[in-house]
Amino acid sequence: MNCNLSTVNYSAHGVANKYKLQSIMDDFHMHNVITERTRRTITSCTLIDVIITTRKELVSSAGVFPLGISDHDLIYATIHLKNKRPPPKIIRTRNYKRMDIHAFKHDLETAPFHIASIFDDPDDRLWAWKILFDDTCNDHAPWKEVRIKSCAPPWLTNDIRFKMNERFKLFKVAMANRCPEAWSAYKRVRNSVTRALRKAKASYFTKMFGEVKNSTSYWNLVNRATNPKSRKAIGPIRRSDDSLALQDKDKATALNLILPLSVRG
Repeated sequence: MNCNLSTVNYSAHGVANKYKLQSIMDDFHMHNVITERTRRTITSCTLIDVIITTRKELVSSAGVFPLGISDHDLIYATIHLKNKRPPPKIIRTRNYKRMDIHAFKHDLETAPFHIASIFDDPDDRLWAWKILFDDTCNDHAPWKEVRIKSCAPPWLTNDIRFKMNERFKLFKVAMANRCPEAWSAYKRVRNSVTRALRKAKASYFTKMFGEVKNSTSYWNLVNRATNPKSRKAIGPIRRSDDSLALQDKDKATALNLILPLSVRG
């Protein structure tokens, strides 16, 4: 329906439609971000073209732009979005940096594992043995948390990495000294890194699109460019003779032998 949301309405029917629409918007917590008149004639100025949203705080700007090809003006809205970076993956592993293998073997040989025999229950014996073994391992190879880095994009060259390291060093200096000159130097390198990344990424995908031969490879490339996802490698696969398939081709052959059997079973 044509509903005039401006403060001035020209008919009782228009006022009724305005309040109906406004009531629906209030019930669903919706807001119209267009405040200027969108249709202008000789006799009237109305606001009947709207952009309605439930997240008004995300709209950084909105307005009306006269085109001259119609009595309806073009409406627009700019949304302020941030690409949320996924949290880093942190795993727990042992630190073997200062481990003395001979001392570790000596401590294992002298550890009182025999005291586990005082328990009658096998589970209690295993618990006691595990406590002694873990304590020995913790003394020589303590646990530590490691952040796993994601796969670097293919357009990230060594020169760009060097600039990124320089940017981080200048940022630390600028934050420590609170010096305008250091901050200006950091911003120059930061802008240089941003330009280099955009140029390298554009050059990479321009080259890749130039090598596209069919529609399937084209859309696969578009998906990689807009929604990259890391692929998890398949681990070793045990064959029927208890040997392990380690290469991708051997894994595929082993799966082709296993899957038909599972379907028949």
